[in-house]
Amino acid sequence: MQELFDDLAMKLIKERVKQMIGRNGFTPSDREDLKQEFALHLLECLRRLKEPPQDRQAFLRRVISRFAISLIRRREAQKRDHRRVSSLSKRVVDCDGQRVEMARTIPEDHTHTRLGIAPRSRLEDVELGHDVATVLAMLPPDLRDLCERLKDHSIAEVARQVGVPRTTLHDAISRLRQHFEDAGLRAYLSR
Repeated sequence: MQELFDDLAMKLIKERVKQMIGRNGFTPSDREDLKQEFALHLLECLRRLKEPPQDRQAFLRRVISRFAISLIRRREAQKRDHRRVSSLSKRVVDCDGQRVEMARTIPEDHTHTRLGIAPRSRLEDVELGHDVATVLAMLPPDLRDLCERLKDHSIAEVARQVGVPRTTLHDAISRLRQHFEDAGLRAYLSR
């Protein structure tokens, strides 16, 4: 089905991206990322097709249009609403009546307080980094690769990347956890 991804598909994607730029918080710097997101989504949809659509152009337009709506909804979700976002470099008046950058008004321990955790000292961070690096170096290649992938991707994404079911991946993650627990790092395993 991927043969349906052709010049027409790219033309329709480019048209839709052009329409989105300047609206809903999308800027010209988002153009290439948007094109890639649309292309990836369209390829995923085509991969799942069991038979070719009757009206190829209508199918491509529908998939692209629906994905555009999803991107806009995601962009405008309350917690990510571009209209509510403000630069931390913006100058505001602090509690002393002084004009300072907004970043200076946020306490350093704000994140720790919100999450209910005590911050580690710099020494503890360095020691933890060393301990993790030591465990990583001792892992078998397959678990080391899994660990590296999980730094940047979800379990579902990694399962797709390596072509295994998530249940198989969960078994490998259990083995990975055991290595970290055996090294005395159980307290740092958040999941």
